[in-house]
Amino acid sequence: MSHENSANLANSMILASPGAKLLSLWLERYRTYNSSEWGIHSTYVPWDLAKRHPHLIQVVENRFVNPDLTDIGLVYYGHYDISRNLGLHLYTRFLRKPLPLVGVAKWDSSLGLVWREILFGAPEIIACN
Repeated sequence: MSHENSANLANSMILASPGAKLLSLWLERYRTYNSSEWGIHSTYVPWDLAKRHPHLIQVVENRFVNPDLTDIGLVYYGHYDISRNLGLHLYTRFLRKPLPLVGVAKWDSSLGLVWREILFGAPEIIACN
């Protein structure tokens, strides 16, 4: 898992083996779940477990959730250095409107770069007629 910030872990991306002990411990803690405080079990509980059982987890700084919510607009509409990322949390619920993939070949943004790498195997903007 990755830090979201220094006080918690992000649950937006988890890499684990089937039956991972940390996930079982985390699930057990959901017995005290309160839906009005979903973030506690979602992000703070795994960080508490990671500190208690460091042998059960590898925390990779913020390499899954970078940028955080404050700078996510740069991924969609500008440029943010994601070269060290192992993943990318897109926070799509905060988009002003959906971004259709039509035209992705010309998107001049970090997200355009990522999508072109996935769809076309190269990050460069593609000239389309």
